[in-house]
Amino acid sequence: MADEEVAPACSWAETEKTIKEAGNMVLALFATAAEAKCEACEYYDWVMTAVQEESPEEPLGALTLDLADPGCQEVADKLGVTEYPTVIAFKGGKELKRLLPSLKPEEDLEALRSLCHEVQ
Repeated sequence: MADEEVAPACSWAETEKTIKEAGNMVLALFATAAEAKCEACEYYDWVMTAVQEESPEEPLGALTLDLADPGCQEVADKLGVTEYPTVIAFKGGKELKRLLPSLKPEEDLEALRSLCHEVQ
């Protein structure tokens, strides 16, 4: 998985384009604003980074949507995201699976690893 950070896309049109064009698979993290001090959101961002660094040869796009931005909230509403943080895996522009954190590092890393291997 390449450590490829995709620029934030906080409109439905831009987000849809990004998930169709970035990497073999795109993980989109829906999180609350840093000012909100969402520890779970920060933690899950760390989990996603750890998984990306494990297999740099496999393309993986990472997209973080900050729900404090009204455009990102529009995207979350369009996709039916109601819990934060939420990670949605996309491949070829289609949603494959959603993950909610357990907040247990080994479980979350394993869930994300399994998801990546399942859809590669």
